[in-house]
Amino acid sequence: MKKMLLGMAGLLMAFSVVNVKAEKLAEISIIGGADGPTAVFFAGKLGNDEAENHIEEDGTEEEAEILYEMKTKYVGNASAVGALITELADQGYIPAEKFTFEIRSEKEPYGLTVKLAEELTEDDSSEWKLVDCGHLLLALIENLSEVEFSWPLEGEDAPFHMYINQVTAKQSLDGNDVKEFGKTPEKIADLMECPVEPNFIQEKNAAVFEDSGDEVNISVWDSGRLFRKSYRLEDGTELLWKNEVGGLEDFGESFARLSAETQERILKFYEERKELYDMDEFLKKAWEDYIQCRNEGTDFQTHLIQKEVYPGAETEKIIAYLTSLLYPADSHYDGTAEESYSNMIFDKDTGDIMDVWTLFQVPEEDAREQLMERCRNMDETLSCEGLNVH
Repeated sequence: MKKMLLGMAGLLMAFSVVNVKAEKLAEISIIGGADGPTAVFFAGKLGNDEAENHIEEDGTEEEAEILYEMKTKYVGNASAVGALITELADQGYIPAEKFTFEIRSEKEPYGLTVKLAEELTEDDSSEWKLVDCGHLLLALIENLSEVEFSWPLEGEDAPFHMYINQVTAKQSLDGNDVKEFGKTPEKIADLMECPVEPNFIQEKNAAVFEDSGDEVNISVWDSGRLFRKSYRLEDGTELLWKNEVGGLEDFGESFARLSAETQERILKFYEERKELYDMDEFLKKAWEDYIQCRNEGTDFQTHLIQKEVYPGAETEKIIAYLTSLLYPADSHYDGTAEESYSNMIFDKDTGDIMDVWTLFQVPEEDAREQLMERCRNMDETLSCEGLNVH
């Protein structure tokens, strides 16, 4: 059944897509104009609870054949793209019961956005399925350049975004062009069975700066490695990676024994605390080092920043947490790093931040002098001036 209504927005068509295997219908709405569909779809995941997953029931080769028959040259072919996404959802590549999707076909690079209606589970395999889905969509839609997935996060106003394009796919697929996998059913089957490291872009243009009149865009990549964020250029070159290790809620019994109010106040402090470094400055240094190495024909080593928060000390009244920061020692990074520390002390009853000097049994001036006296035994050049205790 088709209904056609002509309005100010253009042509509105409502129709049903039949999935032959599941024998269920998914309603899809399309808004577009005379030059082709350009906007919004809605679909529900097809299939029924009694039907087994297609991959398990029929095998990868048959599923690859089905997908190959559904491939299309143009992302602007709304009905073909809608049917393909629905088939991928039915095969289990989209781990959500409801989703919407949009086509971006006004200008190159052409894109496709799939918005999940519910939050994913904490299981990493859910994200990996979406990476696989993105690879298949890129392979099966010839002029598609980028796939975006998004889903809500509990307690957050903004959704999580995942971007997969030909550059991220190439790095995930061991240097192979994802478009090559869409040329035959056999190659699609290879792509479906290919174990990959789930590279995707988590944040576009996390840093943008000018260099010799040119705009340099750096995005945050998620490579599926725990705690690691990778900052890369548009061509996939990794300039810097950041490790943030540890979380107060994972500190075991010491933190767990605190009252809920105290825990909340400590966590809120670290959430709102400003970074101990300027990320844009570190990225600019990494870019300049990369350009210098390229001009000199030498190897560039990816810069590293590592921040770790862990328990420092505890008494009946206070609990302290130490933050260590590891960063490149020089503008040209050769693996040599510097490390700085900062310590925060909290009242265990209230969660209030405590001044370290109140913990000594002598006045602050005397405490400083005694600390310096102990340090002079190791380095005679030290003085009390500028002593900064965190």
